[in-house]
Amino acid sequence: MRPVFRPGPDGERLSGPTPETGAPVRLAREEGGEVTVVAIEGERVTLTALEPAAPGSRVVARGLGYVYRVKAHRSIRVGPHFEIHGRLFDLTREARRALVAALDRYTLDHNR
Repeated sequence: MRPVFRPGPDGERLSGPTPETGAPVRLAREEGGEVTVVAIEGERVTLTALEPAAPGSRVVARGLGYVYRVKAHRSIRVGPHFEIHGRLFDLTREARRALVAALDRYTLDHNR
């Protein structure tokens, strides 16, 4: 999955909502702060956060009534944020449906 970028106010690359990725979904990070889910494809997920995640580390976040666990593959600095690429694990079908529906809801509402 290739991340989709849009130019920021100063020309830096920022991830953002597109018809392919839907709208960002914010989740509360257990370590403090928050992560934003900007894309999901199968088990692969792209998050943004103010703090990076080391390769192999686990990002645990809560939101939409579920706990989401991501094993980080890499973090890329994009302006003031970090884009975290990783893999979802220990995910129930209901939690996946809730996350995908939240991402798709924006796309359906804004593509009319």
